[in-house]
Amino acid sequence: TPRREPYVFQEETMQRIKASLQLRYRMLPYWYTVFQAYATKGEPVVRPLFWDFIADPLTHTHPEAVESQMMLGDALLVHGIAKPMNEQSETTVYLPSPATWYDMLTGAVYGPGPHARKLDMDSIPAYYKAGSVVPLKSRVRRSSSCMALDPFTLHVYLNPDGNTATGRIYIDDYKTKEHEDGKSFLDLDFEFKDFELRASAVRGELSQ
Repeated sequence: TPRREPYVFQEETMQRIKASLQLRYRMLPYWYTVFQAYATKGEPVVRPLFWDFIADPLTHTHPEAVESQMMLGDALLVHGIAKPMNEQSETTVYLPSPATWYDMLTGAVYGPGPHARKLDMDSIPAYYKAGSVVPLKSRVRRSSSCMALDPFTLHVYLNPDGNTATGRIYIDDYKTKEHEDGKSFLDLDFEFKDFELRASAVRGELSQ
């Protein structure tokens, strides 16, 4: 098969690949937390919109919502693009009700419903749900093992109705099954309320 390492492409393409990889590494704390919910509760990591928005009938029928969009955990909506740019320069994103949504890259706020979105080569449509606290790691590293002891960055996407948000992060040693002892981990619930972010519940006793 043809070589596909980032450095074999022209500079512009290589920088886009680099940005995508860095985004994936920044999101590892969120991925890890979502996968832990799957392992312990059976909640799907990647799921259809109607899983989280069953009361919105358009999540069952809207063509884009059904065929092109998915949720990653309960906080991030992604709209996939499957055609080349010369065939599709814009798309319609359906944002489920009753949530408000924040563009992942720009922070722009959108209400529920269909929204026209122009496409470019540097991003795909992705939105965080208002009312979410999302754990990320912002320090750029070469590998996940290098990131293990780096600080977390909590992104708070406020719900406009009350300026509140909730979220969760799960942490263990990332290497062993010691967490199965029922205490060698940290599982924190976060709450932003009255202009204060705090841990509303703490489970586990991770000492590292």
